[in-house]
Amino acid sequence: MQRIQLHHVLIAALVSLAGCSPEDPIEKHRTVAEYLHDIDAANADLNYYSNDRGKYKGNANWINASSAANKIQFLDECWFKKDADRFTTSNTDHACLDAKGFKR
Repeated sequence: MQRIQLHHVLIAALVSLAGCSPEDPIEKHRTVAEYLHDIDAANADLNYYSNDRGKYKGNANWINASSAANKIQFLDECWFKKDADRFTTSNTDHACLDAKGFKR
């Protein structure tokens, strides 16, 4: 009798642990403004999510990172350098983004 009960407890524990695995491995939810201020994170997350677009297409981080990446072309003046690799977090004029309404 105890063996059967222990068996049921183990199965219940395994089932409950399996249900705890997160759907989104990038656990922190970021807004478009947060991604604009940290455009390196937006690019990294887009690269991660692009490996399985079908799985993550409705994911908030995927949508917000994509939106931030699309908005940078209209916010060109908020990045200091004007060369090809200017869209990095270290080149970001955070005061400019704040003034345009993208506050962290």
